[in-house]
Amino acid sequence: AGYGYSHVRTISKPVVSVFSTGSELARAGERLEPGKIWDANGALIQGLIEDFGAKCVQLGAVRDSRAELKKRMLRAFKLADAVVVSGGVSVGEADFVQSVLRELGAKIHLWKVSMKPGKPLLFGTWRGKPFFGLPGNPVSAFVTFNLFVKPALAKMAGRNVNSKLQTEPARLESALEMSNNRRTFLRGIYFRKPDGTAKVKILSGQGSHQLRTLSQSNCLVSIPAGRVHYPKNKQLPIILI
Repeated sequence: AGYGYSHVRTISKPVVSVFSTGSELARAGERLEPGKIWDANGALIQGLIEDFGAKCVQLGAVRDSRAELKKRMLRAFKLADAVVVSGGVSVGEADFVQSVLRELGAKIHLWKVSMKPGKPLLFGTWRGKPFFGLPGNPVSAFVTFNLFVKPALAKMAGRNVNSKLQTEPARLESALEMSNNRRTFLRGIYFRKPDGTAKVKILSGQGSHQLRTLSQSNCLVSIPAGRVHYPKNKQLPIILI
């Protein structure tokens, strides 16, 4: 306006379709029948997308049916610039996401990442539109969204990013010893002591289904594969979430 322009060129906010897969899923608020679980991922991923500043098209949950999944997937691509799906990307009998994508002519660029949680992450494109298949466990979906989907949305939104996450150095509040064959992302609480020292507390309960630990955390601590023994006050880079 200061230069007299009434219109400027901009990049539109990304529009992202979201849906969950699984015949066992029930909507929040519904009565839980035997063998069912409530769909936490739908709300979780929608919240992450909206918090980022993108537009979300929520398409609910779809049963483990090839025909229904194909129909929902085509609708998702039609309505949005990108698609994010949770569940159905592993190797179970009802994990149809990858095969249905191939039937639609999508190109699969990546499947499985050597990390925990989030190993069965899938990434593909259909007619130039990106598709992210996130694992079904809520914590796995959260971690993979932050590490992979968020940087992609930032690029789509025209933001000046290098696909890097916000990291800070912090010292362990207590010693940590663990062994794993994959890089592991632990949930923790990042805080500063009165003297200004940055500290991180690793939370107990690191299962990929444990939403309580996720709700308490404000950072992820990246631990390399193999056996590690970190003493108290060991300085590590932590990822702020």
